[in-house]
Amino acid sequence: MEEATELFQIQQRMIQGMLPSPGAPPPPQRTVSAAPTGGTAPALGIQLSDDSLGVGLVALGAAAGLLAALLRRSDELRRSPSSLPRTPSP
Repeated sequence: MEEATELFQIQQRMIQGMLPSPGAPPPPQRTVSAAPTGGTAPALGIQLSDDSLGVGLVALGAAAGLLAALLRRSDELRRSPSSLPRTPSP
């Protein structure tokens, strides 16, 4: 479980590092000079950049790591229930 916590913290730091700082000027807006050509439909207002794709991939990696750690822990507990910490009963 410690590995999952450490992985989660590392990935959170990576995400925070990718996000723009509050004092930074906003990135320049992209302008579209011509209407899209071809038979493709517009993206319904959803704009994806490389940064948002990177943040999404890091978030998916974090979720996959946590899920793997939880499944591993669950499997370990199922195989050896005697490893559960015992609390004294009052």
